[in-house]
Amino acid sequence: MSNLRLSAKDEAYISAAAPASVSAPDGPVEYVRDFHWLAPFLAGFKGYSGFDIETEVEDLPGGRRSGILPHDGKVACIQIEFNGATWLVHWSKSKDIRDVPGVELFQQYLQHPDIIKCIHNSVFEQMHMMKAFEQDGQYPFYIEPVHDTMLAEYVLAQGRSTTDMGGVFVVGDTDK
Repeated sequence: MSNLRLSAKDEAYISAAAPASVSAPDGPVEYVRDFHWLAPFLAGFKGYSGFDIETEVEDLPGGRRSGILPHDGKVACIQIEFNGATWLVHWSKSKDIRDVPGVELFQQYLQHPDIIKCIHNSVFEQMHMMKAFEQDGQYPFYIEPVHDTMLAEYVLAQGRSTTDMGGVFVVGDTDK
């Protein structure tokens, strides 16, 4: 667990939304409001880290939903996993991700060469992070290195949809 010290206001917010730590199948989930807890991992961690974002979704004209494309919505929260423990970073709708305390540590995490970010459909996360950190039409970095589980699934399924094969990986010859 992190050594994060929350303000009374943040503790009240987290307590009202969810317990500070809950039991999950793969380990604890820590709800935090900043990225300062990343510092120890940046100092010496080598290996895989799960990374996922969630976006705010709204109905748009023409029956479309926001959140899929970066220009339609904003990142609402980020989940980062190390060694079976997950940190869920959430901030106010009125805040931009660049205003979240410790964001420089988050940027270091996204680019850390010894931390392989394990992401399903990394193009989604990449697009949203590029938009979130865009400066004068320039993108200062890419998330790397990445292990994309969706691309791995395509390889394992030999280019076919796993839903066409009953939702399971099939290795070798198939009827499809």
